Amino acid sequence: MLWAVNIVGSLCMGLLNGYFERKPNAKIKLLLTTGLLGSFTTFSSFSNEWLALAVDNFLSSLYYAFGMTIACIVAAFIGYAFMKRGGRA
Repeated sequence: MLWAVNIVGSLCMGLLNGYFERKPNAKIKLLLTTGLLGSFTTFSSFSNEWLALAVDNFLSSLYYAFGMTIACIVAAFIGYAFMKRGGRA
């Protein structure tokens, strides 16, 4: 479940950053990105899951950490690229 939340949150972060490049509004951007998405996605839950995996199998925890990080970066880039192409979200 945490994978889905973080990937969706990263996609939305990319969409919002692309949107606010076209229509700047610093206060609303801060509210939606840092405020709303910052509370939706949570690094502490990610760290807790990673630590639980690391205790049992450190190699699996590395796959988890790199996999989650790469998936979130790709999702953010997809969202950003979509908005830069003129997408409507």
